[in-house]
Formats: sequence, C-alpha cells, structure tokens
Amino acid sequence: MTLYRIGYFFREAFKNVARAPLLTAIAILTIAVSLILVGFFGGLLDSASRLIDKVAEDVRITAYLDPKIGALEVHTITEAIKQREGVESVEFTPLAEDRAKNRALLDEELLAGLDPESIPGSPTLEIVLEKKRRLRKDVEVISTWVAQLRGVDGVSEVEAGMDKIRIGLAFYDVFGTLAWAICIVLVVAAVFFVFSTIKMAVHSRANEIEILRLVGATPRFIRMPFYIEGIFQGVMGSVIAFAVVLWIHGRLDSTIREEHMLDIHIDLVPAQMILWFFVGGTLLGLLGSVFSVGRYLRG
Repeated sequence: MTLYRIGYFFREAFKNVARAPLLTAIAILTIAVSLILVGFFGGLLDSASRLIDKVAEDVRITAYLDPKIGALEVHTITEAIKQREGVESVEFTPLAEDRAKNRALLDEELLAGLDPESIPGSPTLEIVLEKKRRLRKDVEVISTWVAQLRGVDGVSEVEAGMDKIRIGLAFYDVFGTLAWAICIVLVVAAVFFVFSTIKMAVHSRANEIEILRLVGATPRFIRMPFYIEGIFQGVMGSVIAFAVVLWIHGRLDSTIREEHMLDIHIDLVPAQMILWFFVGGTLLGLLGSVFSVGRYLRG
C-alpha cells in the first residue's frame, strides 16, 4: 500500500467526520461513556472480589462457653475442634481472664464501687482457621460447622461473621449481574452510534462510491476510509475515557487519603484497564464501521 493511498484514505475519513460533526461527537462520547462505565464497574467488581476474598481468607471463630463448664469438657471440645481439617489453632480463655479483659475496657469511674462479679465475662475458645482463598462452597461448609458448634453441650454462643461474608457474596452477585447488563446496553449503544455515523457517510458519498466502482476500485479500497473513521471515533473515545477515569482516580485517592486519613489503595487505572480503554475503544469503533460498511457496501 503506497503512501499516496494511505494519505487518500485518511483524507476521505476526515472528510466524513467533517460532514457529520454532531453525530461523530455523539458516537465518540457514547464510546467514552461505555468504556468508563465498563472499566469502572469492572474495577469495582474486581476490588470487591479481592476484598471479600481477603475477609473470607482470615476467618476467626469465637465460641462462648457455659460459665459453669468443667475443665474436662473444655479439653474435650478443644481437642475435637483441633482435629477438624483447616483449623490452625484453638486458644482457651478462662472466665476470670475474659472478665479482666472486659474490665480493662471500662472507664475507672464506672468501675468505682462496682462488684467485680457483675462485670460480664465468659470462658471462650478463639478458633483460628488456616488462611487460604475460600470459594462460596467453603463459606457454606464453615457456616454449617458453626451451626453444628452452637449445638454442642457447653457452648452457649458462637460468633464467626460468616453471615456478613455471605451477604457480601450475595451483593456481589446481584451488583455484578446488574452492572454487566448496563455495560452490555452501553456497548451496544456505542456500536449503534458508530454504525449510524458511518451509514450517513456512506449515503452522503453514494455517487462518489458508484464512480469508484465503475472505474474498478476494489471493495477494500472503498471501505478503508470508513474503517479509519470508525477507528478514529474509537481512539478519541478511548482518550476521553482514560482522561476522565484518571481524573476520578486522582480525586478519589486524594479524598480517601487526605480528607479521611485512610490508608486504602484504590487503583482505577491498572495496566489491564489502560489496555481495555485503548484496545476496547478501537474495537468498538471498528466494529461499528464494519457492520455499517458491510450492510451498505455489499459486493
């Protein structure tokens, strides 16, 4: 392909853009919005997945025992728990020690004249599970075991926080389904607007295209400027999307770290997201132009 042909293709592509600036701008902005939301939702879902995994990875279970439980019963329950697969350690805290910990949490003024026996306390077993990535089925297995542990003689209550993990997983599933449904609609809209823009360009050049056919121009020669126009719209949408997300990332990071003093790292522009912006935008623009040209320039 000669430089003259390449130059011709680009000149014709930008002529098409100049003929329909408003529709081109709408197509570019639609692509940008699609890329931003798909990337943003994707980033949020990825962060939420990693957060849930981190919470589910470090599971600690507290079993509160009957204050009148005997040492033999404590030993029996402890050994039974230790035998369970996945249990890293079990630590027993006697009633007096637990009561002392609770006493340390109270204000001295409240403790003045207070009967030490009235301070709440309970012998407890702190169960630490092995750290590992847990799937939904693992969470269900642990929840079932916690329910069984509540029914053991000598155990009055069990806290594990599994309900919060299960709620988080359920929210992730619902939010993920809704987010991707919205993203699909936006991607289809972006392709449609590029399709419409290219279609108008094809109609506006109908006579010129017919002349090119009569003088022997190949289908690829005729279609190339329209492909370049679609790619241009995709690239411009990518640039706008990247700039907007980069600005949002900077503002969000500044708000979390400087205003709220939280040491939380949120990365909205990882390498794969940058790749998605530019490759995804280019493909959306090209896809719209291919559909349009294929529909109106057959043969």
